[in-house]
Amino acid sequence: MEEVPQQNSAQAEKSIFDENELTRFSYDKHLLNARNAIFVVAGVQFFFGSIVVFTSGRNADAIDIIISLCLVLLTSLVFLLLGLWTKKKPYTAILVALIFYALLLLADAIYDPATLFKGIIMKIFIIVYLIRGLDQARDAQRLKEALGK
Repeated sequence: MEEVPQQNSAQAEKSIFDENELTRFSYDKHLLNARNAIFVVAGVQFFFGSIVVFTSGRNADAIDIIISLCLVLLTSLVFLLLGLWTKKKPYTAILVALIFYALLLLADAIYDPATLFKGIIMKIFIIVYLIRGLDQARDAQRLKEALGK
Protein backbone atom coordinates (compact mmCIF):
# COMPACT_ATOMS: atom_id res chain seq x y z
CA MET A 1 0.00 0.00 0.00
CA GLU A 2 1.17 3.41 -0.89
CA GLU A 3 0.97 6.11 1.75
CA VAL A 4 -0.76 9.36 0.82
CA PRO A 5 1.31 12.41 1.78
CA GLN A 6 -0.40 14.64 4.32
CA GLN A 7 -0.89 18.32 3.66
CA ASN A 8 0.68 20.60 6.17
CA SER A 9 -1.66 22.74 8.24
CA ALA A 10 -0.63 25.99 6.50
CA GLN A 11 -1.86 24.71 3.13
CA ALA A 12 -5.09 23.41 4.65
CA GLU A 13 -5.90 26.81 6.16
CA LYS A 14 -5.44 28.73 2.92
CA SER A 15 -8.51 30.46 1.66
CA ILE A 16 -9.88 29.92 -1.80
CA PHE A 17 -9.77 33.71 -2.21
CA ASP A 18 -6.60 35.48 -3.11
CA GLU A 19 -5.57 38.56 -1.07
CA ASN A 20 -5.39 40.55 -4.32
CA GLU A 21 -8.99 39.64 -5.11
CA LEU A 22 -10.10 40.95 -1.74
CA THR A 23 -8.11 44.16 -2.14
CA ARG A 24 -9.51 44.75 -5.61
CA PHE A 25 -13.04 44.13 -4.32
CA SER A 26 -12.65 46.54 -1.44
CA TYR A 27 -11.43 49.38 -3.65
CA ASP A 28 -13.95 49.41 -6.43
CA LYS A 29 -15.53 52.43 -8.06
CA HIS A 30 -17.74 53.64 -5.19
CA LEU A 31 -15.00 53.31 -2.61
CA LEU A 32 -12.54 55.22 -4.76
CA ASN A 33 -15.16 57.90 -5.42
CA ALA A 34 -15.74 58.26 -1.67
CA ARG A 35 -12.00 58.55 -1.08
CA ASN A 36 -11.73 61.17 -3.82
CA ALA A 37 -14.71 63.02 -2.34
CA ILE A 38 -12.88 63.24 0.99
CA PHE A 39 -9.84 64.69 -0.78
CA VAL A 40 -12.09 67.15 -2.65
CA VAL A 41 -13.59 68.29 0.65
CA ALA A 42 -10.08 68.81 2.03
CA GLY A 43 -9.11 70.91 -1.00
CA VAL A 44 -12.34 72.90 -1.07
CA GLN A 45 -12.13 73.62 2.66
CA PHE A 46 -8.57 74.84 2.29
CA PHE A 47 -9.04 76.89 -0.88
CA PHE A 48 -12.39 78.53 -0.22
CA GLY A 49 -11.84 78.74 3.53
CA SER A 50 -8.61 80.67 2.95
CA ILE A 51 -10.37 82.99 0.52
CA VAL A 52 -13.16 83.69 2.99
CA VAL A 53 -10.69 84.35 5.80
CA PHE A 54 -8.63 86.79 3.78
CA THR A 55 -11.54 88.62 2.11
CA SER A 56 -13.68 89.00 5.21
CA GLY A 57 -10.72 89.63 7.48
CA ARG A 58 -10.26 93.24 6.47
CA ASN A 59 -12.28 94.46 9.44
CA ALA A 60 -10.93 91.84 11.86
CA ASP A 61 -7.75 92.06 13.85
CA ALA A 62 -4.73 89.83 13.24
CA ILE A 63 -5.56 87.36 16.00
CA ASP A 64 -9.02 86.65 14.55
CA ILE A 65 -7.51 86.09 11.12
CA ILE A 66 -4.86 83.73 12.49
CA ILE A 67 -7.43 81.74 14.49
CA SER A 68 -9.74 81.49 11.47
CA LEU A 69 -6.90 80.42 9.21
CA CYS A 70 -5.79 77.79 11.74
CA LEU A 71 -9.35 76.40 11.85
CA VAL A 72 -9.42 76.21 8.04
CA LEU A 73 -6.05 74.45 7.98
CA LEU A 74 -7.08 72.05 10.75
CA THR A 75 -10.33 71.16 8.98
CA SER A 76 -8.50 70.56 5.71
CA LEU A 77 -5.87 68.47 7.45
CA VAL A 78 -8.52 66.31 9.12
CA PHE A 79 -10.12 65.51 5.77
CA LEU A 80 -6.73 64.89 4.17
CA LEU A 81 -5.80 62.42 6.90
CA LEU A 82 -9.20 60.74 6.67
CA GLY A 83 -8.68 60.35 2.92
CA LEU A 84 -5.33 58.72 3.53
CA TRP A 85 -6.81 56.51 6.26
CA THR A 86 -9.25 55.00 3.76
CA LYS A 87 -6.44 52.73 2.54
CA LYS A 88 -6.19 51.03 5.95
CA LYS A 89 -9.71 51.29 7.38
CA PRO A 90 -12.07 52.45 4.62
CA TYR A 91 -15.34 51.96 6.49
CA THR A 92 -14.25 53.81 9.62
CA ALA A 93 -12.56 56.62 7.71
CA ILE A 94 -15.54 57.24 5.44
CA LEU A 95 -17.97 57.10 8.36
CA VAL A 96 -15.92 59.63 10.35
CA ALA A 97 -15.60 61.85 7.26
CA LEU A 98 -19.36 61.73 6.67
CA ILE A 99 -20.13 62.62 10.29
CA PHE A 100 -17.51 65.38 10.36
CA TYR A 101 -18.80 66.81 7.07
CA ALA A 102 -22.38 66.77 8.35
CA LEU A 103 -21.27 68.56 11.53
CA LEU A 104 -19.49 71.20 9.46
CA LEU A 105 -22.61 71.76 7.37
CA LEU A 106 -24.69 72.01 10.54
CA ALA A 107 -22.28 74.49 12.12
CA ASP A 108 -22.29 76.54 8.92
CA ALA A 109 -26.10 76.53 8.85
CA ILE A 110 -26.30 77.65 12.47
CA TYR A 111 -23.72 80.39 12.00
CA ASP A 112 -25.13 81.63 8.68
CA PRO A 113 -28.31 79.90 7.42
CA ALA A 114 -27.77 81.31 3.91
CA THR A 115 -24.70 79.07 3.48
CA LEU A 116 -26.90 75.99 3.58
CA PHE A 117 -27.97 76.55 -0.02
CA LYS A 118 -24.63 77.83 -1.32
CA GLY A 119 -22.96 75.07 -3.28
CA ILE A 120 -25.88 72.74 -2.64
CA ILE A 121 -25.15 70.60 -5.72
CA MET A 122 -21.55 70.03 -4.63
CA LYS A 123 -22.67 69.22 -1.09
CA ILE A 124 -25.20 66.68 -2.38
CA PHE A 125 -22.61 65.00 -4.62
CA ILE A 126 -20.12 64.72 -1.75
CA ILE A 127 -22.72 63.22 0.58
CA VAL A 128 -23.90 60.76 -2.07
CA TYR A 129 -20.34 59.64 -2.85
CA LEU A 130 -19.56 59.21 0.83
CA ILE A 131 -22.72 57.19 1.49
CA ARG A 132 -22.18 54.94 -1.54
CA GLY A 133 -18.56 54.43 -0.55
CA LEU A 134 -19.63 53.68 3.01
CA ASP A 135 -21.92 50.89 1.83
CA GLN A 136 -19.17 49.41 -0.33
CA ALA A 137 -16.59 49.69 2.46
CA ARG A 138 -18.96 47.94 4.88
CA ASP A 139 -19.41 45.07 2.42
CA ALA A 140 -15.65 44.80 1.92
CA GLN A 141 -15.05 44.82 5.68
CA ARG A 142 -17.65 42.07 6.21
CA LEU A 143 -16.04 39.95 3.50
CA LYS A 144 -12.60 40.49 5.01
CA GLU A 145 -13.87 39.48 8.47
CA ALA A 146 -15.63 36.43 7.05
CA LEU A 147 -12.37 35.30 5.48
CA GLY A 148 -10.55 35.85 8.74
CA LYS A 149 -8.12 38.39 7.33
